[in-house]
Amino acid sequence: MDLLFTKINEDDKIFKNHKLGGGRMTVPEVLSYTTIGELIQKYRKEANLTLSEVANRARLNKGVISKIENGDTRRPGLKTTKAIARALQIPFEEMIEPYLKIEQRVEVLHEILLEAIERSNLSFISKIALQILQSPQQDSYSALQLLYTTADRISAVDVKILLYNTIVKYARERGIPQYIAKGLLQSYLIERRDFFRLEDTFQHGEEITHYVDFLSPEQRVVFYYRMALHAHNIKKYEKCISYSQAGFMEDRSTSELKARAYLAMINSFSRLGHYDAVEEHLKEFETYEYDFVMESTMITRAVTKARKKEFEAAIPLLQACRRELSRDNRIHVVNELFDIYWQLGEKDACAAIIKEEPEILPEAPETPYKHRSLGRYYRQKANYLMSTGQADQGMESYCLSLQEFGAVRAWEEIHACMNEILSHFIKNSKFINFRYVEALYNVYNRIGGKN
Repeated sequence: MDLLFTKINEDDKIFKNHKLGGGRMTVPEVLSYTTIGELIQKYRKEANLTLSEVANRARLNKGVISKIENGDTRRPGLKTTKAIARALQIPFEEMIEPYLKIEQRVEVLHEILLEAIERSNLSFISKIALQILQSPQQDSYSALQLLYTTADRISAVDVKILLYNTIVKYARERGIPQYIAKGLLQSYLIERRDFFRLEDTFQHGEEITHYVDFLSPEQRVVFYYRMALHAHNIKKYEKCISYSQAGFMEDRSTSELKARAYLAMINSFSRLGHYDAVEEHLKEFETYEYDFVMESTMITRAVTKARKKEFEAAIPLLQACRRELSRDNRIHVVNELFDIYWQLGEKDACAAIIKEEPEILPEAPETPYKHRSLGRYYRQKANYLMSTGQADQGMESYCLSLQEFGAVRAWEEIHACMNEILSHFIKNSKFINFRYVEALYNVYNRIGGKN
């Protein structure tokens, strides 16, 4: 049997062409069947099967099938319906379509929903979820909670987002702010993981602030901390501080997430030049007993000295960090050292850092902050290489920098990187080699392809 399924966006209609046995069913014919009985009868006759033969295949009584075909049984059990569908090779979606027109029992609709989820049929999932919400046999709150629990238990990300969006839309229409808040939060917590859309998903998160009072205390704390980390990753430092402090106001517990929000807030104070606040909050941060706290404290103190231009104090601290820190964290201190050496005109020290590259770069960056840090390193390396006449290696490093910045859509850094490249050739009155243009074009296309 051939099955061709074609989905049409939000129409909730699924058009199919089927071949079963020797016959063919066309689109207009499929759409003309209004009952389960008519559909079963058509498939049975096209397969040249008797009622007895179908009953034998489905392991059902012939009379049961006859009553369904004749319309005497207008709402057969789901188990019976599925057995006949298997016997006649009727696609699940096509068999269930007329079934949904007569079924209002929430427990049955939920069973159908779970099967649709297994089949990853998003159009059908959306239709069934809405039918559950609209069922007169259950109040809106119970139906919303059923879908919310279902979404929470499944692993398929696209299905989870679809169900949460359905919950939010229905809750808006019915004026149920609790489920607007809960649905928006869960969608945000999933979508924020997409590094290519960090700016967009942050805006989605900000909408939740209008409904934050309808979240549980635990949900509010998670929301504030996640938004703080998100804000830090896209360089919205004042918002990072604000969201962190909102979380601290409500949270008297100790958790790794809280500690990471604390660190993001401290780094944001540092980026804004509020160094007294950095030192004040570091004292509190040091009290957290997590593996990353000690290294992060060392890095922050050393980096703060560098940003304050206290190079004599900063260099030995940064060098100590480079020796003692885990490989995953060395990139942050190396960037500061590279910047200091460059400002001081110590090109030999810059070259020494580049030689240690295999030991200082993280193997697999997993956070936006790490991608930005790698992008910064490759950009500084490229600047050094270009200044020492190593144009081929310099352009290769610029391309790596653009690639890392592109991984998190850091457009400000991407544009700055491109300006540096162009400025180098303009200031030195040099033509840009076609190979460099081609390499940049390929990198830009890869970045654009993720948009």
